[in-house]
Amino acid sequence: MQAYVLIGECYEKGRGVHVNQRTALEYYRKAAETKSTYQMNGQYALAELLFRTGQAGDAFDWYKRASSHQHYESSFLKPIRRAKLMVARYYLHGWAHVNPDKARAFEMLNELADHDGDSAHYWLASCYLEGIPGVCEVDTAVAFKYYMKAAKAGHLDSQFEVAYMLAHGNGTIRNREEALLWYKKAANKGHPVAIYTLGLHFLHNVRNLNKAMTYFERAADLGHTESMERLAEIYLMDIARPISSLDRAAKRAQEQRCKQALAWIKRAAERGHRVAQRELGKLHDRALGVPEDHRKAFELFSCAAQQNDTVAILLLGSYYEHGQGVPQDVHRALEHYLRAASLGSERASFAAGQLYHKLHRFQEAYVQYKIAAKDKRLRGSVTGKTARLMVARYVLLAMVSNPEESKEEAFEMLHDLVLKDEFSPSFYWHGYCCHHGLGTAVQLEKAIHWYNRAAEEAKDTQAMVQLANLYEQESSSSEEDDIRIIQCLKRAAELGDAEGQYKLGMAHWRGLQRMEIDKIKAAEWFKQSASQGYGMSHWALGQMFLENGDRDLALLSWDNGVRLENAASMRSQAQLLLTMLPETAEQDRRMQYTRAMKLLTDAAHQGDAESHLYLGRIYVADAAALKQRAHAIDGDLDEHTSNDIMELLEQQKQQEERAKNHLELAAKEGQVEAMFLAGQIWHEQSNYLQANKYYQQAADAGYMLARVMRARYRLAEGLPGIVADPEAGFKELMACAQEQCSSAYHSLGQCYELGLGVQQDYEKALEWYSRSVETTADAEAVFRIGRIHARDHKELDACRWYELACHMDNTHARAHYHLGLYYLHGVHDTIQRNFESAVYHLQQAIRQNDYDAMFELGILYLSDDMQFTVEQQLDGFAYLEHAAQLGSCDAQRELGKLYHTGKDYCPSSSIDDTGIVTIVPQQLGRAFDLFCQAAEQGDRSAALFVGTFYEHGIHVSADPSSAAQWYDIAIRLDLQQPWWVAELALARVLHQDPSQRSRAYQLFQAAFEHAETDEQRSTAEIMMARYRLHGWGDVSIQDKVAMMVLLRYARAGEARVFYEVAWSFERGLGVDQDLKQAFIWYSQLEQLASTLTQEEEELLDDDLQQDITNALVRLVEFYRCGWTTRVDLAKATTLENQIARRTRVRDL
Repeated sequence: MQAYVLIGECYEKGRGVHVNQRTALEYYRKAAETKSTYQMNGQYALAELLFRTGQAGDAFDWYKRASSHQHYESSFLKPIRRAKLMVARYYLHGWAHVNPDKARAFEMLNELADHDGDSAHYWLASCYLEGIPGVCEVDTAVAFKYYMKAAKAGHLDSQFEVAYMLAHGNGTIRNREEALLWYKKAANKGHPVAIYTLGLHFLHNVRNLNKAMTYFERAADLGHTESMERLAEIYLMDIARPISSLDRAAKRAQEQRCKQALAWIKRAAERGHRVAQRELGKLHDRALGVPEDHRKAFELFSCAAQQNDTVAILLLGSYYEHGQGVPQDVHRALEHYLRAASLGSERASFAAGQLYHKLHRFQEAYVQYKIAAKDKRLRGSVTGKTARLMVARYVLLAMVSNPEESKEEAFEMLHDLVLKDEFSPSFYWHGYCCHHGLGTAVQLEKAIHWYNRAAEEAKDTQAMVQLANLYEQESSSSEEDDIRIIQCLKRAAELGDAEGQYKLGMAHWRGLQRMEIDKIKAAEWFKQSASQGYGMSHWALGQMFLENGDRDLALLSWDNGVRLENAASMRSQAQLLLTMLPETAEQDRRMQYTRAMKLLTDAAHQGDAESHLYLGRIYVADAAALKQRAHAIDGDLDEHTSNDIMELLEQQKQQEERAKNHLELAAKEGQVEAMFLAGQIWHEQSNYLQANKYYQQAADAGYMLARVMRARYRLAEGLPGIVADPEAGFKELMACAQEQCSSAYHSLGQCYELGLGVQQDYEKALEWYSRSVETTADAEAVFRIGRIHARDHKELDACRWYELACHMDNTHARAHYHLGLYYLHGVHDTIQRNFESAVYHLQQAIRQNDYDAMFELGILYLSDDMQFTVEQQLDGFAYLEHAAQLGSCDAQRELGKLYHTGKDYCPSSSIDDTGIVTIVPQQLGRAFDLFCQAAEQGDRSAALFVGTFYEHGIHVSADPSSAAQWYDIAIRLDLQQPWWVAELALARVLHQDPSQRSRAYQLFQAAFEHAETDEQRSTAEIMMARYRLHGWGDVSIQDKVAMMVLLRYARAGEARVFYEVAWSFERGLGVDQDLKQAFIWYSQLEQLASTLTQEEEELLDDDLQQDITNALVRLVEFYRCGWTTRVDLAKATTLENQIARRTRVRDL
């Protein structure tokens, strides 16, 4: 069996035969499986070869078998112990799916160590060095002891570990000299890491490069990749050093070193060394010694990145960011930067911040810059300082929301960069903060100081341009100041600053800062600036072409600016395209208009205030056109539906909102006209507080029309949130007029006409109105002149002025309306009635949505005084409906009446119901709603109707309390002119509640006093008499006086008092008891009932109907008892039947 083992060794080691591991395994297996003295040797040899060939699972089984033998001969003990050591290692590391059993492994290693096992000592040391939970604690001193035992026994890895622990003072006292001896021992035995470490020693400590390289080469030859990479690094250090082409020997030596470097670095990279892979990728990236190959570099960086090499991951991010070797993908770039940061790269967060900044994702950039700024590893580096600068900039310029630092703290950070670190890139920003008061007070002297330092020390062209701006801002326009401005701009321009070149070009073009106009030089500077992609220079070149009459070249230059997203170029191109629309072919106009609007919108999105203003003007004009179209349609009810009008008005509203949004944004940027126009829109929308805000802003900036509007607001009373000040308003208008502002003339006329802020003076009002007419052809002023003449009862003169106003502006609704009224009703002998003219003028006013005209013409067409056609009556109904929708309380009230009763059209030729057409259907719900709408606007008649609906339960449940509230509202709506009807209505309702009769009596008294005729006073007087008769509501009883009043009404035929009079005679209340008189007055009610038709009886007042029933009850008693008449039971029965019938009818 020993022969099998020996033959196996021959095949394994190639002794006398070719190496053949498969045959070796076969011989070992024969020896291992056959029982003999040498079976253990065969098992161990088989296990070792299986392990070395990667068959660790099979090897474990044979190691276990070999370790189980019991031999006492020394020649057999060594392989048995080695087999046991391997089994222990399997349990220690869990190799080949063997269940880890570290406690068992530790026990086995201790047993082996007791027999002077050097390898066992090594692994025991490893256990103590790393610790095994629950088995042994970390104890570096014990670990060192075991390593030392193994090392002294000649164990190679232990010798290296002893050297390492001595060098670092780990588990023992630090002793570099002794460590060096052990490194040398391990190196002499061929330990590659020990050899590499000696190379580092000679490189860094002894500084003997040749000796170091000798060691690195020895280790590299042993396959140590770190040494290969280090050799390549040393050889590459010399590649970038410039060598004269005349020194051929040096050149050849350099080329040789380059070849050696490439050979070693490729060898290390091929063996998977991540640093070598990364560094070889760099060589391909920079074409150092190898051809430039970004794709190859990307592949090498990817290999290193897979091993979590943070530098390689950063480089991959850069490749994705710039599209080198792969398609550009900023999202993948960010993924790599953030991955590198998560793996501990100090520069990765800064790289992520830079890319986020470039993408304008400032919030995320701020987070990454913060991380880099706080990283102690970057504290003194340019990267760390730049990160701190960026954090400060973000906070100071408000580029992020909710920053951790205040602006003052950010300025302190900038201050430290300037003073402590003397970081020149921060000089400009320190000056900028002092210039604009960011995080500190405005300090122009310091701003100039730091701008100057930035310009001088950092050659910062931005600082030069800012200095020019600052000198211009603070300049007293002296020649010396202008020279300084031009010097700064020229210096920046000559250093290639695009903005400086643009500004210098502007100075030459427009003659700024006393420069002589030189358009050629201006164009040269603009071209240089434009070639750097400075958009404003493209705009300037385009403007120069336009001013020279070349619109095509202007558009071409602005096209270049548009591609650079320059807002001024977008705006100017759009304005020119819109100007050229009338000259454009009809089929191309829509496309050209759309292009122009997109350009303006894009410019506005960039915050261009002028574009916002221009868009605001366009949308204002669109809204006005839509409103005019809606009015035109509104006047032609036959051809268009209300849906068309509503759609146009909705579109108008949308355009107004668009206009308002753009104008408000422009106003924020200081566009004064935008402030005024925004105010106009808010004014049209009746939001006077917002309108006044914008008028104030524009007026304070000197905008004349805004001053006029502000003055008008001061004149007005009752504008919410605005304090009226007529005197101040009048003074401002007068000041505007003195500056020849014709828009103020009309308002001054109103001040004098109405006595606003000045003594009322019609003559001066006429004077200012006349001036307004003369200067602006002001139709409204003409109309106001007519109104003043109308007040003086000069109707003919007023009529002529109204005619003139309509002639000057045929859309002047109020002038048409008043002319319509004149012609409709006529005026004494001065103006004859003219039905056709009246209808014409009222219809013209209706076209302008004048609801008063709609009301008048509607009432006219629906009146019963004149015979109008069914079409005219339907038009009248439509006019009232429209007027009601527009808020006319008169129309709402009268339309409510029509819906309450309904209205039919019956031709005079119709003799039956066949020709009847319903003009207004009876709709009690609609009537109630309209009365409520009018009442809410202060119409007391409508409020009275609402109360009536509640009192009598019409459409709504009967509710005396609500009825009383509405009647009370009707009374209070005009306390200056008491209304007896409402007082009487409220008194009647309150009378039903005995607890309210005291107030009811007062209201009856008020109604009696405020009524104008005896007929109007009758009900109140009757009720007052009843109160005096009975003493209701704590009124003093005056029964005789009360009966005198009641008898007067009864003798006049007032049926409402018959029962009260009869009852009083029966009881002797206020008169002597007289049953005959009682019988007579009861009989009056019986006679009344007998003469009424059923329809007439249904129309009787509820109280009167009850009086009739009560009178019949009393008469039954009189006939049964024969009081003042003979007994007549048949008559009593007849009356009882009448009572029963009336009761049934009322119950129904």
